[in-house]
Amino acid sequence: MKNPIKCILLFSMLFTPFAHAQWTTQVDDDLFTGGKKATMLGDLQGTEAALIFDCTNKMVSISYIQRHSDQETISRVPFTLIVKIDANDALKMDAQSGRRNSKYLEISADDKDQILAIIKNLQQAKNQILVGLQTKDGGNQFSLSGGVSGSTKATDQFIKACELPL
Repeated sequence: MKNPIKCILLFSMLFTPFAHAQWTTQVDDDLFTGGKKATMLGDLQGTEAALIFDCTNKMVSISYIQRHSDQETISRVPFTLIVKIDANDALKMDAQSGRRNSKYLEISADDKDQILAIIKNLQQAKNQILVGLQTKDGGNQFSLSGGVSGSTKATDQFIKACELPL
């Protein structure tokens, strides 16, 4: 081998796992509003869970989702959904549990002011996001963290698609 630096670089490119963005946005046409609709998804670490934002130019919502393939009926239970990004204040919203689809449960909220504040914080995020759930009586608490890789690009697309006032 004539150049060991080239060999080391080639080896590291071939055998290092490819990084992927932890935040992505999908934008589609919205048949009902005539505008766009978007879904922004962020993976939460170590689980089959994510934080999802959905919007049209008329509404915005946030949901914690977790894989749950059991087809049992899910009763609606009130929760507090808490999101903290980097050193910003933790933002709390009233949320309800339910089934998102046949594979995922969700706990969702539609407090537009709080969601817009979260999106603004996520757009400027540098380190991590913390997501917490708490029953209304405070007796049961659960939290997860996630990375913010790709969050600026994803939030920019989401804001534009949904015409959010940020």
